[in-house]
Amino acid sequence: MPSAIPPNPMEQTAVVRPPASGGRWVFGAIAIASLVVLAGVGGFMLMPKVGKVEIDVGDKNGKKIDRVSIYLDGARKCDTRPCIIEASAGKHLLKTEAESFASDEQTVEIKAGDTKPISIVLQGTVSDTKKATGLHVAGTQPGLKLFIDDKEVGPLPQDVKDIAAGTHTVKISGSDRLASLEKSVTLEEGKLLELGNVTLKVLKCKVSINIETLGASVLLISGTDRRVIPFPGLSLDLDTTKSWTVEATKPTMGDFRQTLSFEDGKTEKTVAIRLEPKGKEKEKDPANTAATPDKPEKPEKAAEAPAAGPATITMNSIPPSMCFLDGASMGQTPKSATVSPGKHTVKYVNSELGESRVVVVNAVAGKRVSAGIKF
Repeated sequence: MPSAIPPNPMEQTAVVRPPASGGRWVFGAIAIASLVVLAGVGGFMLMPKVGKVEIDVGDKNGKKIDRVSIYLDGARKCDTRPCIIEASAGKHLLKTEAESFASDEQTVEIKAGDTKPISIVLQGTVSDTKKATGLHVAGTQPGLKLFIDDKEVGPLPQDVKDIAAGTHTVKISGSDRLASLEKSVTLEEGKLLELGNVTLKVLKCKVSINIETLGASVLLISGTDRRVIPFPGLSLDLDTTKSWTVEATKPTMGDFRQTLSFEDGKTEKTVAIRLEPKGKEKEKDPANTAATPDKPEKPEKAAEAPAAGPATITMNSIPPSMCFLDGASMGQTPKSATVSPGKHTVKYVNSELGESRVVVVNAVAGKRVSAGIKF
């Protein structure tokens, strides 16, 4: 029989290493951490997300008010007190109303799992209002504010109550264009003083000059102060304590003259300048035709012969700009050019503003016409 093969001595002595124990620790740590996270999530999910407010209502004398209307975020919740409302955690708007009382509004913060007591005191019953000591100031002029004893109350109109009886300083002021009003008033106990509708006098008025008759020479005059109005639409701030007159002239046209008046409370004014041709008859009022005897008509003046020669156009703008006369560049304003009588087109281009303006003027022979503008 063939002899058996002897075992390999290396196989008999081979060392078998046990599996590393570090892997088991890693998996164990992960398992424990997962359990902790799951427990935290579960606890968070089980935490309450709502809270409560317990509301009691009374007046300033401590008397409870039973019949009330209580709203939370606009939704009516209760008709009587005490009132317990459950709502989500966070800030909410709480409003309380009761007959003959002023309503109360406040923001309340509800905490999850908590019950918050709130005591509301309603003010101003009808009987209290009749006995209030204070004053009422009306006013529709924008920007006016009321001050009492140098303390700002707020914009007009104002109905101020619960002021101590006696003498107080009342001041009403607005912008620097308006004159402030200050006066001393005496308040009687249990009475409301009516100061009426307040309108402040204007110290500085913004006047816009609108020249509707092209080519008219316009002056703004106050004593020795004579200001030339170079172009239509110019606005100026005028001292209303002075007397101002606007005068305008143009050949073949009747003169224009207007004394400016300034109204209380109005800080802006527009003056329209329109000249009528000389000799133009005013239309008769039909109501007065029968009562007025006819007068012999005066012979009409012979038409004036038109002036001969070229015309002149002055070009100016605020702020300065490039100007073009009938398509030809004239350079930067101000400029002046001699032209033939008739209509001409002046264009202004301001590259900084990215704007342009076009003015059409009628040049009269032997006359100077202005074609100024304001961007």
